[in-house]
Amino acid sequence: MQKPAPETDPMTVAIAAETRPGIHVPSLPDIFRWLVVLQRRHRERLQLAEMDDAALQDLGLSRCDVMAEIRKPRWRR
Repeated sequence: MQKPAPETDPMTVAIAAETRPGIHVPSLPDIFRWLVVLQRRHRERLQLAEMDDAALQDLGLSRCDVMAEIRKPRWRR
């Protein structure tokens, strides 16, 4: 079995990233917080989709605004 080249080996890349100034390697709690944020965004977008036009108008949103928001990937604000 062939070993991956050092520049593509994930462990080498992670170690190199830790030693380079200016490169942030996220910790496990950072990753967990990010996943929670993604889930919350998804849930809020689903709630927006379920609202009727009168409720959306109270928020100052149109159905087109909601559709544009729903089409966004989870990671995008």
